[in-house]
Amino acid sequence: MSSASWHVRVQCGREVGAGFLVSERHLLTCAHVVRDSGARDCAITVSFPHRRALGRVTATVSAHGGWGGGHDDLGDLAVLELEHPVQLAPAVFAPPEDAYGHPRPRLLVYGFPKGYEEGSLAEYRATAAQLIADEWVQLEAWSAHGQPLAPGFSGAAVTLADSGRVVGMVAAAAGAA
Repeated sequence: MSSASWHVRVQCGREVGAGFLVSERHLLTCAHVVRDSGARDCAITVSFPHRRALGRVTATVSAHGGWGGGHDDLGDLAVLELEHPVQLAPAVFAPPEDAYGHPRPRLLVYGFPKGYEEGSLAEYRATAAQLIADEWVQLEAWSAHGQPLAPGFSGAAVTLADSGRVVGMVAAAAGAA
């Protein structure tokens, strides 16, 4: 996981979430993380916890998944464009169905819940290959004592623990409204 320099911390006003680099200038996160980006004095800043020397980089929303603003609305996705390219390898993707092997693979999520400025890992597995609302996959904790998903994990890549390849993105946690 330490080689995954493509993990990012996204801040927009008081909202903090995660994201992941998909090209030298673009990253994915949740639309709700950057919902206030159009407000005055609400710049989007991105930092790379595994590459602190890069400092903070300003970003803008370049595409939106159609999210309507509700906690259970579909399309909670935003593509951010960085103010300048970063010389980091982007995330590598695996087919989403790779999250459903037998036995179920361990999935890792790296996010920024309150009190974890440098980030925190959570371990999960997909409950089933069935989509909820044609978009979401339900995750369950890998162990009963692990880090729960919470605000700050929104936009985090869901990766296969054995390869680090991305199979999805965290959009919501149960009970988070």
